[in-house]
Amino acid sequence: MTEDRIIKKLIERDKKFDWIDKRFDGVDKRLDGVDKRLDGIDKRLDEHDKKFDRVIKKLIEHDERFERIEEKVDKMVTREEYLRGYDEMITILRRLDQERIFGNQWVKRIEKRVDGHDQEIAQIKQVLNIK
Repeated sequence: MTEDRIIKKLIERDKKFDWIDKRFDGVDKRLDGVDKRLDGIDKRLDEHDKKFDRVIKKLIEHDERFERIEEKVDKMVTREEYLRGYDEMITILRRLDQERIFGNQWVKRIEKRVDGHDQEIAQIKQVLNIK
């Protein structure tokens, strides 16, 4: 009799373990999905980094151009040369101002997307009970 009870208990335990294994399999599948989403977010953030690098390179180029213009202005002798240089600077400044406006809008769009990503990550962490 005791052996039968032990065997029944063991069978019950096996069923519970099977149920627990199925639950773990479900959690593993959900975690795989989350991993894929996080990989996608990672790729998008890498793309944003590349875009920021381009913006930084442009800013460095503009700094170099300003330095060259300053050197030219320092070397100018005649009023005509001075006015021509001044006109070039105004043209460049207008172009830079326009680029700055578009750059600011672009950065705002990226910031909104990053904020959205932060919210998605926070939701994922909440679902996964990750701090």
